[in-house]
Amino acid sequence: MLRMLWALGQRHRRPPHQGPGAPLVKGGHFLLYAGMLLMPLSGLLLMLGKGYGLKVFGVQLVARSGLETGWLAALGSLHAPLAWLLLALILGHVGAALFHHLVKDDDTLRRMAG
Repeated sequence: MLRMLWALGQRHRRPPHQGPGAPLVKGGHFLLYAGMLLMPLSGLLLMLGKGYGLKVFGVQLVARSGLETGWLAALGSLHAPLAWLLLALILGHVGAALFHHLVKDDDTLRRMAG
């Protein structure tokens, strides 16, 4: 959530995406942020759906029931495929940044580093 709030605050400082690859770049960034949001949510759904409860920093927020809730567990089962998709997106993002730095020799990686 902090990363998303930071990105929203910085959106006016980001250069516009141009060229034929612009839709791919926008889509990739959207999917990265969607993954950052969906991973913890799907993990939470999986835990609650399997009846494990929820404990955060030692505080029990949802009691352990031991009862499985089918629809929550089914939605939570997306957690593992989402993790692999997010990993592929992250590797693609790193690859694109290195491509810009090493092949195109532009300032994309320096801008990303701050």
